[in-house]
Amino acid sequence: MKKTFSILLSLIMIISVISALPFTAKAQVISGEADNVNYSLDTATGVMTISGSGAIMSNYNATNTPWNDYKSDIKKVVFENDIELIGENAFNGCTNLSEIVFSQNLTVIGASAFVGCTSLQSVEIPDSVSILNGSAFMKCTSLKNVKLSKNTTGINSFTFKNCTSLESISIPARVASIGNMAFQGCTNLKHIDFEKSEYMTIYEYAFDGCTSLREGGIFYNGTYEDWQKYVINSEGNGTFINAPIQFLETGKCGENVSYVFNPKTGELVISGKGDMYDNDPIYFSPFANKNNIKSVVIEEGVTSVGIMAFFQSSVETVSLPSTLTKISESAFYECTKLNNPVIPASVEEIGQSAFMGCSAITEITLPGAITSIESCAFSDCYSLTSVDIPAAVTIIKDGAFSGCEMLSSISLWYGVESIGRSAFFGCTSLSDVYYYGSGAQFRQINISASNECFENATTHYKNNVGQCGAQAYYSYDGNTKAVVISGSGDMFDYDSENNKSPFFISEDVYTVEVTNGVTSIGAYAFYNCTNITTVTLADSVETIGEHAFDYCYRMTSVNFGTGVSTIKESAFMGCTKLETVNYAGSDEDWNKVAILEENFSILDSKPQLISGICGLNATFTLDTTTGLLTISGTGKVYRDDMDAKHIRIKVKNIVIEEGITEIFVFVFKGMENLESVYLPNSLKEIDRVSFYGCSSDFTVSARCNNKAVKEAFADTNHQIIKRHRTDNKYTAENKKEATCTEDGYYELNMRCMDCGVIVDSKPHTDKALGHKIVTTTTKASFDKDGQIVKKCSRCGKVTSKTTIFKVTATANKTKFAYNGKTQYPSILLMDTHKTGLFMSDYSYKWPSKSTNVGSYTVTITLKGDKYTGTKKLSYQIIPKGTSISSLTSPKAGRIKVKWKQQKTQTTGYSVQYATDSNFTKNVKTVSNSNNNSTNTTFTGLKKNTKYYVRVRTYKTVNGARIYSNWSSVKSVTTKK
Repeated sequence: MKKTFSILLSLIMIISVISALPFTAKAQVISGEADNVNYSLDTATGVMTISGSGAIMSNYNATNTPWNDYKSDIKKVVFENDIELIGENAFNGCTNLSEIVFSQNLTVIGASAFVGCTSLQSVEIPDSVSILNGSAFMKCTSLKNVKLSKNTTGINSFTFKNCTSLESISIPARVASIGNMAFQGCTNLKHIDFEKSEYMTIYEYAFDGCTSLREGGIFYNGTYEDWQKYVINSEGNGTFINAPIQFLETGKCGENVSYVFNPKTGELVISGKGDMYDNDPIYFSPFANKNNIKSVVIEEGVTSVGIMAFFQSSVETVSLPSTLTKISESAFYECTKLNNPVIPASVEEIGQSAFMGCSAITEITLPGAITSIESCAFSDCYSLTSVDIPAAVTIIKDGAFSGCEMLSSISLWYGVESIGRSAFFGCTSLSDVYYYGSGAQFRQINISASNECFENATTHYKNNVGQCGAQAYYSYDGNTKAVVISGSGDMFDYDSENNKSPFFISEDVYTVEVTNGVTSIGAYAFYNCTNITTVTLADSVETIGEHAFDYCYRMTSVNFGTGVSTIKESAFMGCTKLETVNYAGSDEDWNKVAILEENFSILDSKPQLISGICGLNATFTLDTTTGLLTISGTGKVYRDDMDAKHIRIKVKNIVIEEGITEIFVFVFKGMENLESVYLPNSLKEIDRVSFYGCSSDFTVSARCNNKAVKEAFADTNHQIIKRHRTDNKYTAENKKEATCTEDGYYELNMRCMDCGVIVDSKPHTDKALGHKIVTTTTKASFDKDGQIVKKCSRCGKVTSKTTIFKVTATANKTKFAYNGKTQYPSILLMDTHKTGLFMSDYSYKWPSKSTNVGSYTVTITLKGDKYTGTKKLSYQIIPKGTSISSLTSPKAGRIKVKWKQQKTQTTGYSVQYATDSNFTKNVKTVSNSNNNSTNTTFTGLKKNTKYYVRVRTYKTVNGARIYSNWSSVKSVTTKK
């Protein structure tokens, strides 16, 4: 017995272990076809792919999709790019769907397409989509982030209803309406951004229940006046209407200068022409003391920053234009967050206290055109570590850099004459002063009191300095072999004989830097400096003089600023190792730079389009990248500007456009790399030496009967490619007409109008005409379905029939207890496939007021392209009910009932008893038309019997009684 029990126990343990082992269902791929699309679901990964053309079936309900049995397996849906429409209810209830990849050709997301996808957290709708149908993402309770298509024109009813995790939404500019209850119940929605649009209608309850808007708010990317054009239905949108809202701020800040401030981003844009206003008792800057400015962009055209313009504001970055000439007194006073502004070379004056107290500035480049540093201009810039005083500065005024505790080094030029009182007071970190001049010159500077930091600093004298322009100076560093040109205006022009540059034929210069403010490089400035490798030119440099860098044959790179306009003859001749030419501007602007003779190294490294004159009414353009020379205009072509060697050597192909009639002698002389020439039909004369010295094997394309071409190239080996003249008309033969379903066919021949040869011959197929569809719509109503029939008007074939399902209208309530307020029911309009209607499909006519007890009617009118008809729904405001306060049997066969009095909107009371709780046996009802009476007694009842009693109020309206709901039932047993 023990042995049998032991074996049985072992078997039980084995079975338990086996049953505890994990069991994995075999993954499978579910695929199929629905209408004109294919679907495939990999249940192992949860990825579903939709492919095909056109639309997913649009008549699904929540339970009849082809993948309904696999909803819980769907985690990701990928719509390939041929999908244009996602049908109704396509993924309704896919609770594990967390990612959607939309087709870039998608145009419509159908009603209820993604209702209840509770795992979906983020949606990015492509710009091809214009329509979001009703309830599309309703009840997606995990949805936090939504990016709408910029082409969205409307957000229909219920679209994002009850998306309780949604935190923010941006409404694109093309949205014209937001439907009723579109965002109802989005309790976490804190921020709504509206792009500026021409008009907007926000329907009732669109943002009902969006209670978090009180914490965040609304931003409108337009003005308050623009916002007032919006139509906002107040019903159910109280939270939205009362939410904090911000608008763009606009105004004038100069006679011809205005501003736009975006309080959401903190960006301030100032634009216009001329000076900004100066702050004075009449005008107070709108930016002073403003703590929400983060960035300032002053656009081209503005010439000054006004006095105290940004006084004690929170600006962090500023972009200044090249048209700016003045930064006025206290313009950025105590802008403690301002970070390293770039001051353009055009600025000639920086006012007193302009940057005082800008404690975040660590470095700043001063423009070369300024001649003085004004009082306290950079005082208390605690974080400033070094400063280079431009060469043109002669005076540094009182307190200019006082309190700059981190300032460790400064550079001064020999032109400085005086340093004012306390100019560098408190600059306790100053350790190095770099002086471009001699010790004797430095000792001549009048340094006023309270500048003790100079005594503790080491002064480094750079004697290799000098003047190279009226206001331009050079410095040379013997250790790095670097030349820096600074100051303002033009450099002197030099030559190779009597007026030589300080660097003429020098082997001790490796790099050249020209700083902002200098406008030209003088002729022969660095002639034959054979060890120069890199040249960097600031944006202010406009002209490079002739032979400026001639024969700097070790030069490998040149960096041009945006201002360069002319590179004169031979400026870079002989720079044979030049590989890199950088230009800070656009390619379009580079093409405008005049690059004159013998600058092949520049054009080889950075090609450009060269334009010029080549006749009285003729011009040319040469693309030095491709070697294409294009000549356009009318009349005769001469050499003119095309004579330059750097142009001739670059030409590979010539195209002469229609209008040119004659090519003069030697026009294309010496174009030794020429490969092809295209001559126009208008050409009447070509000189026999027009192409003298060109390559011997270029091809010529010309009209087949052009005599001038035949004569000019009669004794040459050039290949003539004949062009034929046609009227671009084809003769059709063997024609077969196309039908709706069958292709047509014919052959086309085109002949030259001059020599008669067949220029082109090709078969041609006319595609089947296809059906010419005429659509007939029978509108649906409340009583019957409608239909859309599409039929070909050519062959009579019916291509499709679509049912428009009839409409049902139901009210959420038909009775409302009187509360002294107007009450209406909510109406649910749906077709028989439970798809909601759009707001454009119907209208309501409500009674003017439904407050008092009575019967009321709402009229629903169907309209639009698909629906017609009307229906009336009735509802009642019923009296307030009452309750039984006591129920007793005072004597045998009697019951006494007492109830609470109800005076408001009440005519009387109705009392009912029965011998069962369902009020089906021995039922009797008595009415009391005195609403002051609160009791009644029933007699003649059975003894020792349990009776059930209830009471209700009523009001007589238009001769009919309207009853309240029955009170709670109470029971009593009659005495014996």
